[in-house]
Amino acid sequence: MIENNDDFSSLPEKYRKLIELAQDRHKIKIEPLQLLTGGRTDAIVSLVSVSSTETNQIEHCILKLDRKSKFAKSDEETRHHTVLEKAPSHFSRNHIPELAFNRVEYEDALAIFYRIAGQSLLKYRPLSRFDREIQLKAIFQKTNTVLLSDWNANLSFDQAVHPQKVLEKWLGFRLDADKPIEQFLRDKAQVNPDINGLLINGKVFPNP
Repeated sequence: MIENNDDFSSLPEKYRKLIELAQDRHKIKIEPLQLLTGGRTDAIVSLVSVSSTETNQIEHCILKLDRKSKFAKSDEETRHHTVLEKAPSHFSRNHIPELAFNRVEYEDALAIFYRIAGQSLLKYRPLSRFDREIQLKAIFQKTNTVLLSDWNANLSFDQAVHPQKVLEKWLGFRLDADKPIEQFLRDKAQVNPDINGLLINGKVFPNP
């Protein structure tokens, strides 16, 4: 059961139930350490201490409490495993966190535990903590290098691929009928999603 704790007691009931289920299922005790903010997500992300009730082993994890998307064809854990499978092995080792436990679900909510490399976040800060231009420039330059050189180490080009096919591959399920892009065109832009092209700043672009 969850002990009386201001951090957990202030959570929505559904998330408190998730934590209870996670503790019972994985035979662990979860103690909140720090609420992590600064990302562009509606999820609740926290640094937690996790101790095994069987071995007394303790480790720090990132706990993400979120709701399952009604639009996505796969959840975050599934996408995480897909990235691990497709990424170069050295990139996975150096940049992608491990999942500490299997996810726990309750109704439309889920809890995901990420293991922290080195058991510490002292050297890591969210992007919102940096506001100097020189800092942001260095961060984005490094990010571009990592993604283009390390992640895309085996880069190749497909020949004779139509631009609409490229967009379909990039955007995936987001182009499906009644998904957010179509809803935006219809409800916000007051445009028929089936039109052949879109007029943007005086230029006509093909409808993806």
